Amino acid sequence: MTLSPQEIMPSMGRRGERPCFISADAYGPLADEILAIPGVQRATGGFNCTWDIAWAVAALAGVPAPQLPLQDEASRVAAVMQMPGLARYRELGFAQKLRGYQKEDALQLALWHWGFLAEPMRSGKTPITLAAAELVGAEKILCVVPALPKLGWAEEIAAWCDEEAVILYGRAGKVARVFCKQCAGRGFHAEDGSQCDACKLLNGQSNGLRLIDAGHGTCTKHDTTCPACAKELHETIDRARYVIVNYELIVAQQAKDAAGVKYIRPDLLGWVPHLARYHFDLVIADEAHMLRGRNTDETKKGQTRREKFNALAETIDRCWLVGGTPQFSYVRDWWGQLDAASCGAATSWSDDRLFFDFDRRYCNGDMGEYGWENSGSSQYAETELHQRIQHFAIMRPRSEILPDLPKKQRQVLRIEADVAMTAVRRILRGKLDIGDKTKKLMAQTAKVKLPHVLENTTPELIEGLKIMVVCFNPDSAELYADAFKKQCKKREYKRRLADVRCQVWCAHGEVSIDARRKMGRAFREHQGAGVFVMTIGAFQVGVSLRGAVTEHWIDMHHDPSAMLQAEDRPYEPDPKTGKYDERGLSLVYYVVKGTIDEHREARFLPKVDALARVTDEEGAVQLRATMTKEEVKESLAETLERLAGHIGEDWEDAA
Repeated sequence: MTLSPQEIMPSMGRRGERPCFISADAYGPLADEILAIPGVQRATGGFNCTWDIAWAVAALAGVPAPQLPLQDEASRVAAVMQMPGLARYRELGFAQKLRGYQKEDALQLALWHWGFLAEPMRSGKTPITLAAAELVGAEKILCVVPALPKLGWAEEIAAWCDEEAVILYGRAGKVARVFCKQCAGRGFHAEDGSQCDACKLLNGQSNGLRLIDAGHGTCTKHDTTCPACAKELHETIDRARYVIVNYELIVAQQAKDAAGVKYIRPDLLGWVPHLARYHFDLVIADEAHMLRGRNTDETKKGQTRREKFNALAETIDRCWLVGGTPQFSYVRDWWGQLDAASCGAATSWSDDRLFFDFDRRYCNGDMGEYGWENSGSSQYAETELHQRIQHFAIMRPRSEILPDLPKKQRQVLRIEADVAMTAVRRILRGKLDIGDKTKKLMAQTAKVKLPHVLENTTPELIEGLKIMVVCFNPDSAELYADAFKKQCKKREYKRRLADVRCQVWCAHGEVSIDARRKMGRAFREHQGAGVFVMTIGAFQVGVSLRGAVTEHWIDMHHDPSAMLQAEDRPYEPDPKTGKYDERGLSLVYYVVKGTIDEHREARFLPKVDALARVTDEEGAVQLRATMTKEEVKESLAETLERLAGHIGEDWEDAA
């Protein structure tokens, strides 16, 4: 059986196209009702639409629903067997290294020109995407990712695809670095610690990246753009199969003139105009929730992250979005991601790519007293949009993946400790806002927990295990890191912890992204006991802390999704065996009785547990367990109110 390229074309069709034609003679109110569906256009004798909504158009028009292409197993197998990159997929060992569900996801993604890989966190979405890229035989791939994990993507590309990715830096479009696969981006060889010659710079140092500077970085003879260096940069990007850029660098830099008027700096326009000269046949958007933003300000038109991504990806044949949490709190979050993936084909019947049609149908959108309101959810969101999502998104329930993942066990350790109520009353009666009061109270309880945490974690370190310690405030993280370092020097523990090579790392928002990435890799590769102290938001996306068997939570966050992402940092299979640690993962939450901890536990920890279970439930694609900003503010206020009532009614008058 031989299939034509059109027959091998994925069921969603090409980006920007509405490949399904439904013949129908519909006029008046019926036609208006059909055209109100985002993604539908009037055509001669009927309607054009994307495949994900064809069933609804057919039902309204009163005609039989069209048969989706490549739905039977025989045609799908035939299409996969003729994938142009199948031989390389096998050569690289994806068929042996990937788990069962990962291979299925890669094959499904390869059949789509546009789609969304929205598997749960730590399910291995990066190797799935790379496997699909190899299957379709993509010759040049652009990866648009957040700033933190972009070096992690380069590392994965080198490990899985044996390719050296080019990583772009700066908004001037002049600096790139080539990830060195000889030393896996370390700058030295892990076997003997010798310096890597493949990525040695002019100063004789190696840092795992070869610098290409078209300005005046490596070219000391020129103070402006050097033609030779510019040519080298162009040739480097042109030769590279994988090019990585972070979202921030595709947006132009803004500045203010003497009158305070904002303008776009012509020398810092971002990488979009520079990348337009290269032909990419695949673009991958990691953590695609970053494309969900909107803009109605005409003065900023075309300058948002989503609009810049659309301009960058408009001519690229394939677009795959990747992310574990496609929707946070609102149905409207889907619009920007669906628009970017389909190049506008599935979001509006018109070509202006506005969100009003989507909002009216799925978000109860309407003009309110203060402007456009779209924070709701209509009946179509629960039915029609949910069914549409199943056509372009891979959202496997966590229950299907659990057999391949270690189970998480949560426990709460309650601490009986004396807390200075005078200090608590002083914080509560102060003039600080709710957030600052909460931070101060959490910092106070973190100090109280310190000796208990050290007592509980020292036996694990003596056994040579790796652990994570999670705090909310950077000051608390530094406090705990210093305490662990002192613990390693105490007489009763010094020798035993030295035998297991115990080391301590500390990462928080005040530490540079590059330093955090290096800390994460050092922790993963360290042979021996280790303590990784971090704030909850330090590694929200894209960085693995594989090897930790226990997480010790000093503080809890008010955002369940942030807590769940931090919990899943150690979920990473061994790159050699492809298997997870059989010891699983234990999560220990420390709660000081009678303090803000108990109230936060009661308010937020159940939401984390609900969010962890939500993907097991049928129809839970919207992840509604996540709280909105208004609910967060209300919850914090309620927590402080409950705490105030708990410690006594005289707190307002306390000195």
